[in-house]
Amino acid sequence: MSPTSRYYQSTGSAPPAGIIMMIVGGALAGMIGGAIYGPLDHYNPIIYINILATVGVGFISGMAVMMAGRAGKVRSRPIYGVVGLIAGAVAVYSSWVSYIWVIFGREDVYLDPMILQIFIEKLATVGAWNIRGATPTGGVLYAIWSLEIMVIAYIAYATAMTDMEPFCESCDIWTDESQGALLCGVEDPMKLKAELESEKYNALNELPPPGANEGHALVRLDLHKCPRCFNSNYLTAKELKITLDKEGKEEVKETQVFTHLRVPQSVHDKLKASGEKAAAQAHEPAAG
Repeated sequence: MSPTSRYYQSTGSAPPAGIIMMIVGGALAGMIGGAIYGPLDHYNPIIYINILATVGVGFISGMAVMMAGRAGKVRSRPIYGVVGLIAGAVAVYSSWVSYIWVIFGREDVYLDPMILQIFIEKLATVGAWNIRGATPTGGVLYAIWSLEIMVIAYIAYATAMTDMEPFCESCDIWTDESQGALLCGVEDPMKLKAELESEKYNALNELPPPGANEGHALVRLDLHKCPRCFNSNYLTAKELKITLDKEGKEEVKETQVFTHLRVPQSVHDKLKASGEKAAAQAHEPAAG
């Protein structure tokens, strides 16, 4: 069996009802988010809040698509990406409509893109706001608006395309995740990957706890399991590197070692039990 076949591979199925749910959910989120973002962008004087709001509108739109797709059991990543872009486009249009409505009091722009374009061109001529006494107009303002549009669209797209969990086709259900099922020290994460791809599960026996051996990588093992059967069990490993920022606070950087490797039920249960045991020991009061 080739190493590639050891990993979960989505069927790419996309039920029509699920796609409709994604489009409707993403469009509604984009409309609501854009309607809030337009007035906020106009009235709020703090540029950093506007930047966060720009990211937030894209994130909410993409998240709605992802959640609706999961509820509709859609397993096609391209579908998630396309609908994410649609939701982002709706958010942009809605934000422009509410923005023009706040400035000019025109409600008819919502159903007439041509009128909306006229007012956008008018704003580009006179300027929409000023930064430290300067009022961007013309090409400069169009460039800023274009960047804003690209940010919303990309965030919506990227959020909708967030990695999907494995899906159990025989039970027609998503698997359940146990994130951080076990933390351990691994001398060579890539060697562990190769051994598990070769079904040498003994490599998982007696993995040392974090920090037990100096120089060993800190690895987090995540598990997925079908809640209805014993055939869909998957293991993911991520190497964690902990560093300190300028203020002395810990920062954790994750590096993927392998993702959604198919493992037997016995391996899943053993790793989960080991993780629960380690967690229980960590919470026990120190002796003495």
